[in-house]
Amino acid sequence: LDDPTLRFAGHIAFYPYCAVHYRGKAVTSAPLLMLLGGADNMISPEACRHQADWLGTRTSVRVVTFPGANHEFDRSIGIRFDSRMVGVRDCEAEYDVDAVTVRMWWNGALVAPAAWLARCRYHGARFGGDPAALRGAIAEVDRFLAQVFH
Repeated sequence: LDDPTLRFAGHIAFYPYCAVHYRGKAVTSAPLLMLLGGADNMISPEACRHQADWLGTRTSVRVVTFPGANHEFDRSIGIRFDSRMVGVRDCEAEYDVDAVTVRMWWNGALVAPAAWLARCRYHGARFGGDPAALRGAIAEVDRFLAQVFH
């Protein structure tokens, strides 16, 4: 995989972790589809939209949010709360992969990654299947793949 001519044709992100916005020259320029649960309290749909805004300056990005859907909405399990789940919400940061720096999103202050995580992580989230969101996600993935591999 050390061939610089190889690249991803596209990316599909199911409920991605977006609290850290990756920045840098090598960050992808392939099309991206983000599938988010509107009620996801494990990750932040708003943070994913912020990341998508920046990526949209480099490539095509489609963000689809399924109202009322939780984290792992594509699973066939019922909705439940798991106190062991660890997430970061409402605490965004930019990680410059070229400069290897982390800056807080809201004030631009440089921080150590460990300090950011210690301040921002929490335990506990709801997750579980949502049949309507799953059907919608399948349709979105089908459309995306048809566009990427036309």
